[in-house]
Amino acid sequence: MRVGFTGAQGTGKTTLLRRIENSDLGFTVVPSTAREAVKAGFKVNREADRLSQLVTTVSRVALEDNLYRTTRRTVGDRTPLDSLAYTAYQANFVWDATESPFYWDISAGLVQEHMFKYDHIFYFPPYFAPKKDGVRDGDAAYQKVIDGIIKAFLDSYQLSYHTVPNANTEERFAFLTKAVN
Repeated sequence: MRVGFTGAQGTGKTTLLRRIENSDLGFTVVPSTAREAVKAGFKVNREADRLSQLVTTVSRVALEDNLYRTTRRTVGDRTPLDSLAYTAYQANFVWDATESPFYWDISAGLVQEHMFKYDHIFYFPPYFAPKKDGVRDGDAAYQKVIDGIIKAFLDSYQLSYHTVPNANTEERFAFLTKAVN
């Protein structure tokens, strides 16, 4: 079973992932490629360049596929759709539009194909403002724009997903457990 979390920064995805990791559900956790990209010296969020976004997207797909092949039961606190949303933001608001199609075409094609591999997608709306943590951007307005892009992609790809409730971690864990069982 392949489970993916999608949503803007600061919506509780990693918190719920940690709860799952400490449970007996038996999922292999897919680590955050954005956090790994930062450790490797790449920029993320509004500072990301084209190569950083492409690396984050491609590495997410590769890591998920590799872990899934060996464990057959994975959960990740991001999907490649999230990376694509941040790429869309950069392409529309930051980068020179004439230089973006190459990176966009690679990312969009890869993400669209990959999103249909999930058995369950959990969408995390921005119920609360994000906190800056060295990777996550703490700007609530930016969070809402990213959320809008993610939601538009979910709808345009006609993906089936569960909307995570505005609840505490244990209630969210119970919601997820019920949905996957």
